[in-house]
Amino acid sequence: MTSSNRRKSGYVYVGDSTRRNGTVKQYTGSTTRTPRIREREHKREVAKRNSKTWTGKGTNFKITGYFKSKNPRRDEKKLKGMTLCLGMLCNTLSADYLNFGLFTLYKDPALSEALQTSLKLASHLSLNVVLEY
Repeated sequence: MTSSNRRKSGYVYVGDSTRRNGTVKQYTGSTTRTPRIREREHKREVAKRNSKTWTGKGTNFKITGYFKSKNPRRDEKKLKGMTLCLGMLCNTLSADYLNFGLFTLYKDPALSEALQTSLKLASHLSLNVVLEY
């Protein structure tokens, strides 16, 4: 592999973007610079009047966690997908949509399969990432 094709190691980070209406959205990104430098870049975007970036549409941005990666772009995509799936499961379980005993009553394996799948997803992350996140 030539030096121009070599992937640079870097960081995958998770941050909170406070929106103008007061809600807080989670942002996952990757960078080859340090996370603190990237956080300052995001904050400069927030300060711009007509920013077109996702984080620039908010009022504040703060990195809540990060980890070093040999392939940050790949790991960013992986973490975004896992975050989305686990977030949906969390929202479903905490929203009081239905009584979960009904799954057992009707012998429906959907709940146990969803829990097993989420555990498999979480097991693909290293322990350092899980503890920091």
